[in-house]
Amino acid sequence: MNVLKPHVSLNVTSVDASVLFYETVFGVKATKLRPGYAKFDLAEPSLNLTMQQTPPGTPLTRNVS
Repeated sequence: MNVLKPHVSLNVTSVDASVLFYETVFGVKATKLRPGYAKFDLAEPSLNLTMQQTPPGTPLTRNVS
């Protein structure tokens, strides 16, 4: 059975810098990497964290569900 996880999608100015930061914080590698996009599918805390590169000044939060 699939377990629904909370999903947070962030706008970031640098996906590369953000991935390095979150890999350090969570102690795991990103699950998916594409140019301008990254995803962390975390077990602990149970969270689906995604980020997309956007221009500076764009609001930080893209989606929280």
